[in-house]
Amino acid sequence: MIKLRYTKKMLKKGRKIIWQVVEKPANAVVGEYFFEEDAKKIVDIQNKNQVWAINGGVPDFLTIKR
Repeated sequence: MIKLRYTKKMLKKGRKIIWQVVEKPANAVVGEYFFEEDAKKIVDIQNKNQVWAINGGVPDFLTIKR
C-alpha cells in the first residue's frame, strides 16, 4: 500500500480562478472547485482517511486528468 498525498492548487482559466485537488505521486486531478474551502475539505478528508491507498490511488475513470 503506497502513501498518497493530496494537495490543492490554484489554476486560472480565463478570468476564473479554479482550485484543483491533486493526488501525489500520480499527479492526477481528482476535483476542481470554485471555492478554496471546498477543495480544502476534500484534501483534509483524503489525507486523513487515505480511502484510495489500497487501490494505489483514485481510478483513472474517476479523475479529471492525469
